[in-house]
Amino acid sequence: MGHKQHEPKRKTREHGKEAYESSRKTFITILVILIAIIITSIYSLLTQSDPVPVLIYSVPLIVILIISALTLRPNEELKKLPTHHYELDQSGIHQSVTDPETEEVNKIDVPFSTINRVLIGNFVLKRESIGRFSATHYEYWAIMSIEHDDGVYMHLFQHMDEFEDWLPRFLNQDFPVVKTEYNLAPAFQRLEGEDFNFYDVPGEPWGSDTQPPPIGKITLRNRFKPWKLSSTYQSPSEKAAEKKKKRQRTETKKWEKQALMTLALMSFIVIGIIFPVLPHEDGVIIRTTMVNLIMVVVALPPIVSVFWRPHTSWYLPVLCFVVPTIVGLGIYGLETLFLDLPYPYVRVLQFFGTLSLFGWVPGYIIIRFVRGFID
Repeated sequence: MGHKQHEPKRKTREHGKEAYESSRKTFITILVILIAIIITSIYSLLTQSDPVPVLIYSVPLIVILIISALTLRPNEELKKLPTHHYELDQSGIHQSVTDPETEEVNKIDVPFSTINRVLIGNFVLKRESIGRFSATHYEYWAIMSIEHDDGVYMHLFQHMDEFEDWLPRFLNQDFPVVKTEYNLAPAFQRLEGEDFNFYDVPGEPWGSDTQPPPIGKITLRNRFKPWKLSSTYQSPSEKAAEKKKKRQRTETKKWEKQALMTLALMSFIVIGIIFPVLPHEDGVIIRTTMVNLIMVVVALPPIVSVFWRPHTSWYLPVLCFVVPTIVGLGIYGLETLFLDLPYPYVRVLQFFGTLSLFGWVPGYIIIRFVRGFID
């Protein structure tokens, strides 16, 4: 097959610097708006007789802008992302990846003579619009999976003109070029740079009547089915997350047991030693500063050591009541064999019931609620 000559195609992308500059511009814009609002608010406060309306409108807006500025401040780590340079010429693809910190260059060469198949697929990205009417839309790119003797080289196309410049260079070669209607984005995003391929993705040979992917289009519905990886596949981050989750669960279970053992020991001390010497009146323990302090000390172990941990059992507050109560009733029963206690067993239930209703249960709910926002 005769090969048509094409001019070499060169391109350099500094993804990290581009992302940093974009976030920097957004950050500066927010700061300018914030300073303008602060100056306007101060001027209004000095000139208006009633400052309340000014404060009502300006304070929430200033707080929102400050939070936005802190959230969107440029991350210096973006500058450390590698720089990609590629050249597509008559012999094949030549790519170099440069580390900005070490200036180490990793070169990748994919000669046309080593390519076995080229798969072209849809690459659909889900976007969230934030504006007067928030809506989900889909942006269409294309992906080219180049299967060669040493692995797979993948290239994404955001613009149709770049795709139209690349495609003829591959159609003129001696290997098959096929197209799939599947959306390969979900699978590609899970790969996380691993040496993975789309060998199993079916494709139709590219012909004269083949329509290219709708690169650059935006729609409200995704009309392409995703290609799904094997159900047993796990990406590196998913594997790491699974290991972390298992480790956290093991650690949390250990702390749960320690907290319950601590409550059991505290129950033994409080019911067996402290309660009998506390002041009583008509079978009721008189609430003193000492009693309040004891309740706080007993309530703290699970709140401080466990409730904030990930994967804490939802029923732990119930166990915090049950375990020390059982121990306390057992100690109370043994003491009644030898002592004439001035209070009935129901005081043991009341003590731990109060701790549960006003300490462990609300403490657990509040901490998990706050953690939900943080996570």
